[in-house]
Amino acid sequence: MSHDGDTRAIERLLLRSHCAMAHARTRRMRGLGIGSAGALALAHLVAEQRLTPVELGRLLRIGAAETATLIELLEQEGFVRRREPVTVGRALLLTPTPLACALLADADPVAPVALEPAAEAALARFVAHAAALTEQAVERALDG
Repeated sequence: MSHDGDTRAIERLLLRSHCAMAHARTRRMRGLGIGSAGALALAHLVAEQRLTPVELGRLLRIGAAETATLIELLEQEGFVRRREPVTVGRALLLTPTPLACALLADADPVAPVALEPAAEAALARFVAHAAALTEQAVERALDG
């Protein structure tokens, strides 16, 4: 198989994996009364640990009003905290609560693996590349 064929096959597998995890997370969240936008918002917040409302809206591809409504809901449910900026002129920060982090950790269990430092570094590089490929594939799927 050519390099391009390998890359496309990897992209398809990563996209399938991403979709399966997103589907499982969404089903679990719906059971808690959280819709797909809320589940995706929590996933982004837990991954990034802090985002501005504008950044979150951009990641979710929703407008300011819908973002504000979603933040309000997630805050009322105890999943998000608003952090006032420490300096004047800085944007409000959103952070996930320990409840949100625990919920997402429980929704996406990953078994720990002990690796040698060199293997761990190689795996980290591969996963970073795989994540970039997945993001690109998802963007193409959403835009296409």
